[in-house]
Amino acid sequence: MTQPLLLAMPDSDIAPVTEGAAITRSIGATQKGTISEKLFEVYALRRGWQVATNSGGGNDFDHAVKRPERPRAVIIQTRLAQLFLVQGRPKYHMQFTKTDGSCYSPTAFDVFAVHLPDTDDFIFFTRAEAGNRKATTYTRREHMSRAPMSSAMAFRDPNNWHLLDEVAESLTANRETSFTPTTADVLPLPVQMSTYL
Repeated sequence: MTQPLLLAMPDSDIAPVTEGAAITRSIGATQKGTISEKLFEVYALRRGWQVATNSGGGNDFDHAVKRPERPRAVIIQTRLAQLFLVQGRPKYHMQFTKTDGSCYSPTAFDVFAVHLPDTDDFIFFTRAEAGNRKATTYTRREHMSRAPMSSAMAFRDPNNWHLLDEVAESLTANRETSFTPTTADVLPLPVQMSTYL
């Protein structure tokens, strides 16, 4: 008994149906933000962090990450940067506010993790560095036409994951004057957390 050949159609017959199907589907801003949060989670897991996710809209933070040997977690707010071109050079607009435009409280989290969408890199800033600013722009050093005027944030290199370790060390060393004493002290982490992929 012979089996029917189900996939015997030539590629030329299939191409008009499948070609471009994924390209024409648009992804909304909320879904893009969710993708950024998931990418952060995967990248942190690969770097040996334990990750707890605070899912659902309207939260003041997205993740709590912790090294197994440290008693305190680092609280993270993930943001997706908007990419635009200025004279052919890529530049990023980074929003430091909630979706309603209001500022986060100074103790809402420890670190902003900003996702750079064209390269899938992350760039990190402490909550204190962001201060009261609602937004800022960022240009990679290799794309700068001149040195930035005054902002240390502008000189930051992407993938500065070491900042999370520095914040974790600070939180552990000085529990009384931590970056976010209110959130970090009360946030329970799940007993079973993923530590690798």
